[in-house]
Amino acid sequence: TVYLFVDTEPKGLAEEVEEELFNQTGFKSPPDASEELSSFAFGSCSNQHMPMPYWDTITEFQPDVFVMAGDNVYGDCTGDSCLELQEAYNKLAQHPSFQGAKSKLSIVATLDDHDYGLSNCHEDNPHKDLAKQYFMDFFNIQDERRTRTNDGVYHSYVWGPLGKKVQLILLDTRYHRSEFLESDEPGAKTKEQFMPDYSADTKRMLSNDQWIWLQDQLKVPHVNVRIIVSSIQVLADGHGFECWRMLPRERTRLLELLKRSENNVATFLVSGDRHVGGFYEKEGLVEMTTSSLSHTMPLGAYDCGSTAAECDEVDDYRLDQFVRVNNFGTVEIDWRQKQVTLSLRQVDATTESFYQDNWKID
Repeated sequence: TVYLFVDTEPKGLAEEVEEELFNQTGFKSPPDASEELSSFAFGSCSNQHMPMPYWDTITEFQPDVFVMAGDNVYGDCTGDSCLELQEAYNKLAQHPSFQGAKSKLSIVATLDDHDYGLSNCHEDNPHKDLAKQYFMDFFNIQDERRTRTNDGVYHSYVWGPLGKKVQLILLDTRYHRSEFLESDEPGAKTKEQFMPDYSADTKRMLSNDQWIWLQDQLKVPHVNVRIIVSSIQVLADGHGFECWRMLPRERTRLLELLKRSENNVATFLVSGDRHVGGFYEKEGLVEMTTSSLSHTMPLGAYDCGSTAAECDEVDDYRLDQFVRVNNFGTVEIDWRQKQVTLSLRQVDATTESFYQDNWKID
């Protein structure tokens, strides 16, 4: 993960952690499975040391569900007890806007690298089980499968009556993911950190259990709209940072699985991680990347230049320029018109959309 922000050193890591703050209560429950839903909000890359206007903005937007797509806090661990991650959650818990939002927003979440305790982490991450436990404790998650040992935090939901069913699938692209192939030309375009590993027949993005689970989720009947959240980008093809492109066999497996499972289901991908926002489309499949809530990369970052033409990576699948201000994504469903609208919005103004497009529900 590459990001640009001015960090402030966490304070008091040697001090005793205040357990009453870390173990959260007061979250609004997810909607009932029978409830008709029409609006979702998504966000990623939220640094707890930075301003958080997005909690007020998203609360004002009033989505039926708010999905935190990873890097929900920044707590890269330097020791076995991961005090940094505990402190990150505690700092978020104490923020007044978060305290108000959690009682008004139905929040669901998955993890990425910085809330799994280690930047660019994969299956060998020594902090993953402790980070997973902190995640479960903070969001007060009691689900039996998610609490299982030696497994990730992937999960799914289905809401709505017949004819208006929405399925939300949250993937875990970290817990069992194989290590990416390091670049043989660091910094070069499309090879900035990593490069595709075409010889990696045994490498995996998801565990075998998660693949089987995902296949089962895609067989759930009567779904009209399906939203699949991957913490890292799926369709992006123009950069050498973390994304599904780095494991070509796994990406092909996912895309073919989705293609076989279409059955007139309007399917959309949502990702985070990149610290820029954007829309992608490949063979009718649309992906919205919403990042970052708190520290998006502006034009000129890393001396890329002063224009989008200079700074935005070349990618045949991207639909428009990057959104380079702090943003959150929305998916709005008009069941009457059978239309789905995807938007990227400014974190301090719910009415400001940087990119928006509509897709029909068959």
